[in-house]
Order: sequence, then structure tokens, then C-alpha cells
Amino acid sequence: MEITVAQKKKKLQMIANRNGVSLSTVYRIQRGDGSQRNPKFQTVKQELRLLEEHREGIPGAPVMMVTENALSSHALEFYEQMKHLCMERKIELVLTLEKSVKDDLRRRCFAGIITLTPISVPDEIPVVYLNRRSPSGRESSVCVDGMMNWTKMLIHLKRHGAKRVGIFHGVSQRNVQYYLTAGIMSGEVLLNLAGLPSDPELVCPVTLSPETHAEGLKQAADYFCSLKKLPDTLLVNSDFYIPKMSRRFQEHGIRVPEDLLIAGVHSYLQSVPSASHPTAYTLMEEYHEMESCPCICGVHCFHEMTEAALDLLLEKINRADSIPRQVCFSLKIQDYRFEKGEMKNETPK
Repeated sequence: MEITVAQKKKKLQMIANRNGVSLSTVYRIQRGDGSQRNPKFQTVKQELRLLEEHREGIPGAPVMMVTENALSSHALEFYEQMKHLCMERKIELVLTLEKSVKDDLRRRCFAGIITLTPISVPDEIPVVYLNRRSPSGRESSVCVDGMMNWTKMLIHLKRHGAKRVGIFHGVSQRNVQYYLTAGIMSGEVLLNLAGLPSDPELVCPVTLSPETHAEGLKQAADYFCSLKKLPDTLLVNSDFYIPKMSRRFQEHGIRVPEDLLIAGVHSYLQSVPSASHPTAYTLMEEYHEMESCPCICGVHCFHEMTEAALDLLLEKINRADSIPRQVCFSLKIQDYRFEKGEMKNETPK
């Protein structure tokens, strides 16, 4: 179906708006009269070509993806997902570290930015936050919700027969920016929401830090062992905690999982794109030392979150007046077992 002159003019105006040039400049470039010294010349020309190919929703300039300076396993997985999505849609993607954003913006024009870390860029550049909420609330974001995930996991454990659940978060308030509403809720509130006994002693007060991580996990295990009545299930923040805590429980004569099942809200092992990642390799070695260990953990919806972030960015690129939106995901719960060094997914299909 051919588009009318008015429709085509509207599309050309959108190209002009996206690139911060006048409609007459777009017309000149379309006729071949535009000055190539104009920094937006190549971008506008590319968008005009895409328009002729009926791919007008695709930006002519590349999309920048920003990660923390210390590239995490989660960031690598989000990048892999974004790379595949951009290849499918024929969008150029450039990966940039947080420390290089300003230099890269000076060197090249970008249609928009998807970022995994807080950044400061000119207001005219569309920005979408991925795996964390927008610091200002003025940008769209795609993230998970801490309260939702902990409650969802507790309800899942209750359905699997848990009656007395201990909670160990271990992370300080500094990490709440990753969540849509609240990262760390009162453990008693979470237990109440799930319809489980909410005895205050079921919530371990130990806080971990990079310097005291290993010792802190032992202290957390010691805390639960000191209770008059041991929980039948322990919900911790990550499967990263499980091997060290299991060994400590065994030193106290408590069998895992026979006496105490340990589940994790977030699965580190299921998040890394490659088992060759040094931290993942070390963690796998710790699990291999355990003869048999069932694990129930939440896994990020990497593909769905990445796709939502890209769609939000394209919406902002193509419609400057679009309002910021916050898209919230919950983790997928998976049951798997480590048996003689192998990880087997036991989630019902």
C-alpha cells in the first residue's frame, strides 16, 4: 500500500526530529543537495534509505549499550541477548563501559542508549535503563521487583511443603536500585504475605560485604543453628550462598537437604553466559564437592527483559513525546539438582 504525501511528510518530520535537524535539511539530503559536513548527514541519509525499504522504525544511527566498568556476568548475558536482537532487526549496537560514555558520545552520534548503570547524558538522547530502575524516574526502565520475587519464592516453597522458612538476605540497602519498588523488605512482612509463620527470629540479621563474605555465610549458618527450633527450609538471596552454608550446617550435624532445604531467590549459575567465567567456575567446583544437592532458584528473564528495553528505546526514538514507562518482571523459578558434579534441570514442563 502506497503512503500519501502527507504520511511521507510526517515520516520525514520524524527523521528530522530524531536527528535534531530541520525538515528542509532532510529534504535537501534526500535530493542529494545536503552538505556532507553536517555531522547528521550520514545518519539522516541512512534513515532515508531505511524509509525507502519500509523499515522506518529502525534508527539510522547505532544504539549504545552501557555496562559497569567491571563487566559482570549479568551484563554479559544482557549484552549477548541485545546483540542477537539487534542483529535480527538490523540495528547497529555498540557496547561501551560507563567510563567511556562521554568520549564515545563526542566521537559519534547515537540514536539512543540502553544502560545497565547510572549515567549522565544530554537530555535529548533517549535513554532506557535495563535491570535497574531509573534514578530520576524520567527515563523508562526494565527491571525486576525484589518484594515480588521473594514473595513468589516463599509461596512456591510453601506449595512444596515448607512450613517454617528462615530468611537470609545478606545484602545491604545499597543494592535496592536494582528493583522497581523495594529491594529489601522486612522478612516478617514477606513471610506474612506468603502466609507463613513470621517469627522475627526466622530472619537472619547478618549482612555480607566483599571482605567478609565467606565468614558472613558461616555466621548466618551459625545463627540458624543457634535457634531452639530449626527451620525446615532456608531461603537465601542467591545460590552463591548455598555450598558454603551447607558445609557449615553439616559441621553442626545438620544434613542438607534431609534436615534443611536451602533455596535461592537468584541463581548465579543460571545467569552466567558461560561456565568458563572465573566466578562461575569456582562456584561450580564448590557444588561438585557436594554429593547431591537439590536447588530451587529464580532465574532472570534475560531475553524478555532485553526485548522490552529495546522496544521502549525504539518507541522513544520514534516518538519523542512518549511517556516514560516502568516494566517489571519477576524471576522464573527453576528446580534443579547437582548430582555427582552434574547440574540437572528438574523443573516440570
